Amino acid sequence: MEIYVDDEAKLTLHGLVKHCIKLSELEKNCKLNNLLDASDFNQVVIFVKSVSRAAELNKLLVECNFPFICIHSGMSQEER
Repeated sequence: MEIYVDDEAKLTLHGLVKHCIKLSELEKNCKLNNLLDASDFNQVVIFVKSVSRAAELNKLLVECNFPFICIHSGMSQEER
C-alpha cells in the first residue's frame, strides 16, 4: 500500500523528542523499564535490530504491564 501526502506541512510531528543512550546489551532491558516508569508520555516508538529482539522486548513489556504492540517483518502485512 502506498500513501501520498500532498501537503508537506502535515508531515511535521510537533513535540517529537528523540532519546539515544548507548548501553551494553545486558543493561538495555533494565534501563528501558526504568525510563518508561519515570517518563510521562502518550506514545513511544522503540526500534530494534531484529525480529528476535522485538519478540524479547514484547515479552518484557507485557510482563511489566505496559500497553504495547509489536510490529516486525516476520508478520504478514495484514497483521501489521
